[in-house]
Amino acid sequence: MLEKVSKIFGITLLVLVALVTLHFFIFDLGALETQIAETADLPSDLKAFKMQEIGINWGATILYFAIVLFALAAIFLVGALIWQVVRTIIDDKSKAPVILITLAVIVGIVLLCYFVFASSEVPFFLGSDKIEVTGETCRLIDTGLYVLYITLGLTICAAIYSEIAKFWK
Repeated sequence: MLEKVSKIFGITLLVLVALVTLHFFIFDLGALETQIAETADLPSDLKAFKMQEIGINWGATILYFAIVLFALAAIFLVGALIWQVVRTIIDDKSKAPVILITLAVIVGIVLLCYFVFASSEVPFFLGSDKIEVTGETCRLIDTGLYVLYITLGLTICAAIYSEIAKFWK
């Protein structure tokens, strides 16, 4: 049953990626050709400016498509993980405490990083006057970085412990 659901998630994600990609190639590339054709009769300096404007707009369009695809992949990944956890708890009740303790530790690490380690101080750096950085944005970024550092450290410690524990067996 679980393999079927995993296949359904995978196939659905691939279909969504294919649909978004086809939409891009069918509708948006035609608009690009039209925009380029409109610049054919312009003087060279105005044509260069117009082509630069088209390039900037298309860069943003491609970035938005990448963001949509990433968001879809993230949603399906989280959905698949939640489904896996629920199915494991339903199928084997003895694993439920371990899973719930693991989830509590993860939530605890995130809350610890957010409330204790993260700073809402906005840093000054080259170009910081050109972008809007708020204290909450800095706090979220700090939280993500500290969670990454802690989980990476715990992973390395677990790998070292696993290797050292083999010597005593």
